[in-house]
Amino acid sequence: MEESLFSLLKAYKLQIKGQNCEAIEIYNTQLSKYSDNEILLFRAIAYADDGDIDKAELDLNKIIETDSNNAEAMARLAGIQFRKGKFEEAKATCESALFSLNSNSNLFTKLNLTLSKIKAELSSSRLPSSNGINSEINKNNEIDEKSRKNIFNTSGKVSYTWYQTDNK
Repeated sequence: MEESLFSLLKAYKLQIKGQNCEAIEIYNTQLSKYSDNEILLFRAIAYADDGDIDKAELDLNKIIETDSNNAEAMARLAGIQFRKGKFEEAKATCESALFSLNSNSNLFTKLNLTLSKIKAELSSSRLPSSNGINSEINKNNEIDEKSRKNIFNTSGKVSYTWYQTDNK
């Protein structure tokens, strides 16, 4: 057991250094010996940090299947769903996590902030598309890059592009 704790500590240190692949290997070894939601959670975080959000999502779902009140796993899953553009799912997951938490916890505060971002994204994604406007403007071929302004939504994606057509 002491060897396992040492291995997990080593994996955690590797993860902090950004050496996620090495950390994941250690987590995989530990998971082959022990079925543990904490190890799964750390592996999910390592996968997400390494950019493999699909595997992170699978691990988080496994945790939630066995412990439906694991707010940490639900919070991280909501974040992944948000990154994937699954805003309705992220909202539901976030609300479930909030339901299982004490309102005085730090995670509760973070989840409320995340939920606010998700709701803002949902409301902005329901705005009418600007594709028709942009295609009309682009027919004008007189517009240069200086007159273009990208308008970003809360997730950092270009929501629409505004062109200044008068030279004032």
